[in-house]
Amino acid sequence: MKYLGLALVVLLTVTTSGAGRASEPIRFAPLKPDDLSPPQKEWADAIATPPRNAKITNPPYRAYIRNPELAPKLSAMSDYLRWNSRRSRRGSANSPSSSPRGCGRHTMNGLRIIRSP
Repeated sequence: MKYLGLALVVLLTVTTSGAGRASEPIRFAPLKPDDLSPPQKEWADAIATPPRNAKITNPPYRAYIRNPELAPKLSAMSDYLRWNSRRSRRGSANSPSSSPRGCGRHTMNGLRIIRSP
């Protein structure tokens, strides 16, 4: 009982003081619009319009804006991977074709309700 009380005091101290949490460094600090070069401003204006409506302060654009020559190419690659490519059914562990008899109905239902942490 003595150790249980001590453990609770330590746990409360760590969780309330923030001593147990590491501060997250910002890898690419957001740039201000006044600090952008003309090519950077041009690209920032291009991504701010529909359909993207992106802000240069949000990832991944915060990193892309650092190199205005590479930024449009990275955006095009991201768009291709997200919208124009297809995942191979052969390599997917969750597709019915990945096992000789496929996944059962209960397995597939179980996979549908799993939430990522």
